[in-house]
Amino acid sequence: MNVPKRHHFVPEMLQKRFVDEAGLLHFYNKRTPEKGVQSTRPGNLHVKTHLYSKILSDGTKDVALELRYAALEGVAEPIFAELVNAALRGRTPRIPSTTREVIDHFAYEQMRRVPEFHEQIMPTSDSERQIRLALDEYERRFRKVPAEQRENTLRPSSIEEFRQNARVGALSRHSPRVMRALASKSLVIARTRTKLSFMIGSRPVVRSRGNLPDPATEVWLPIGANVALLYIGERWESPPIYDVPDHTVRRLNDTIAAQSAMFAGRSGKLILSVIGRLVLATSNAMPRR
Repeated sequence: MNVPKRHHFVPEMLQKRFVDEAGLLHFYNKRTPEKGVQSTRPGNLHVKTHLYSKILSDGTKDVALELRYAALEGVAEPIFAELVNAALRGRTPRIPSTTREVIDHFAYEQMRRVPEFHEQIMPTSDSERQIRLALDEYERRFRKVPAEQRENTLRPSSIEEFRQNARVGALSRHSPRVMRALASKSLVIARTRTKLSFMIGSRPVVRSRGNLPDPATEVWLPIGANVALLYIGERWESPPIYDVPDHTVRRLNDTIAAQSAMFAGRSGKLILSVIGRLVLATSNAMPRR
């Protein structure tokens, strides 16, 4: 069996819907700001080695989660293609209940499979403290942990393995509550009608403040340079098409940029404009002397 090593946390099939005429994505990486705006092929972005692999006791890697994601992406890809084509032609797409379930599942997984989300709920800086607390609790309830075993458990490599398997374990389980909340909302097909376009970030799902089941809480996921999914309100069976005002497109792009370590789009000019607004917003948020 050919074991997949390069795991895209934003699927390549999604990234390719944001390329320019030459098939390139223009991107900015906050970790290397000195490089400015760069260009590359979709397969080179939003990817990490063995991100979804579980490390087994013998050191081998179980890639079942990555294979499950690949299967979901394979089912979602033609659905997204139809949604984008219908929206750009002004046709209201037909979305049967089984298709809606696939879309909801994809959106749910995309919310939680990205590194920024993992870091938010399980910060790297807090991992050692959490493991120490777990060891102390074990000793309190059962027996003393041998010094050598404690030392081995607290090695950086052991901590990273613990984080890796904890992440894979969490992603292997579903939250029926979140799935029900998405299913209860109306699915709107949002499209741009001017030269403005959506970006794709390393954390591409944008959620407004509030509890997810609240009809007022919005969830956005761009699925193409000119088309996004919008969850809002209470469920309608016939998804409407919504022409997104320019200021909303800019606000969505700015939010994606703020919450993502890397963001990309179909033009360098778009990325530069978002960087400019991001820098301005950051400087305005800084305390004044």
